[in-house]
Amino acid sequence: MGLEFQKYFGKNTVFVGNPCYFALHGVDVLIYHGRSFDDIVKYIPEATYANPILPMKEILLRRHLVPIYGERTPTAPEHHDYLLLDRLPDIFVTGHVHTAGCERFSDMLLINASAWQAQTSFQRTMNFNPDPCKAYIVNLNTIRATELNFSARNF
Repeated sequence: MGLEFQKYFGKNTVFVGNPCYFALHGVDVLIYHGRSFDDIVKYIPEATYANPILPMKEILLRRHLVPIYGERTPTAPEHHDYLLLDRLPDIFVTGHVHTAGCERFSDMLLINASAWQAQTSFQRTMNFNPDPCKAYIVNLNTIRATELNFSARNF
């Protein structure tokens, strides 16, 4: 299915795994879906889906993308732990919870990407209101971000 989907993108599009470290004009970026947020929110009382930056900080403080083993986040047994953070990025980007967030933390820029869809039926059953249609533009010289809000209420 992946290759079938990829045909809709140009040859200048690079598909990567999860997580992925890459450098963009000398800036180290780590992208991670954020599935382990579910476990962090369950076990850390202050953590919520509405504030995705706190789970991101917990991940960084523990230096592991899945700091709680054996719960909802599936992990594969490997000879090398690809979820261990042996180096910290300049920018850390996650998603998963459909809530926008951006903050500086210990010389890093943390961004939780928003989503482009409104509240799903599952989110409604969980009484969760997403924060859709937001994007961040990052100045790679200063590692500062500007939020762009594309929601209908802003047009």
